[in-house]
Amino acid sequence: MKLAYLGEAKTGGEPWAVAVLVIADPDRHWPAVDKAFVQIRKAHLMPKDRATCTFNPKEIFHGSGTFARDRYEFETRLALLEALTSLPTALGLKLFVAAVPAENCTQEDARTLVLEAYETEEAVALVTDTESSLKASPIGPPLMADRATSPLLQLADIVAFIAKRAAAEKEDTMELYERLLPAFA
Repeated sequence: MKLAYLGEAKTGGEPWAVAVLVIADPDRHWPAVDKAFVQIRKAHLMPKDRATCTFNPKEIFHGSGTFARDRYEFETRLALLEALTSLPTALGLKLFVAAVPAENCTQEDARTLVLEAYETEEAVALVTDTESSLKASPIGPPLMADRATSPLLQLADIVAFIAKRAAAEKEDTMELYERLLPAFA
């Protein structure tokens, strides 16, 4: 049995809307992802942040929230993103990505496109924390999850954020995007 974890990078005035599916076998991938997140937290976060940190890609990249610039230097935050974007390939996760121009399309269009592109027989359910994703999906009945306690949802959002920046041809994240390419389906 496999689950499809939905991550999104909403437009917010930017030129691209992106939706991502991270395909995972819970029995095989959950323990490995949990272990990797613990190791990454230990290697890259201050001790007081390790237990409560949610990896929000915008906060990490831009230096806000838990990852405020006065607490974490850019090089530290970049190393954290490098470690996180290495996980899909290292752990054998499969990624499906859809990027659509926001000028003519909506976030819903990106979500629909990635769900249609995905081969539904592999996963039995869509896992999301987005209420708007809860309508019927070709993958199966959507399941709600809490992003703060779901490393795979956090990873899906990280992939979506990096893919959106790559679609917009932002040079500052191209190396991170290239780390993800081997996991693209």
